[in-house]
Amino acid sequence: MNRKTLSRAVKVRQVRHAVKPGETLYSIANSYNTTVEAIKESNRNVATLRPGMILLIRRND
Repeated sequence: MNRKTLSRAVKVRQVRHAVKPGETLYSIANSYNTTVEAIKESNRNVATLRPGMILLIRRND
């Protein structure tokens, strides 16, 4: 890879997020600069969020 290719590359890392009361997939996705679809792909059984549930989030930096 050359420098131009490296500078355009998006760094992706995975973080764990503990769901708080009142949060939605949309609000969580916005907080991590990702999409609801990406959260659903990384987690099973996210149809119903519960406080304390741990979600894996692929975060784009």
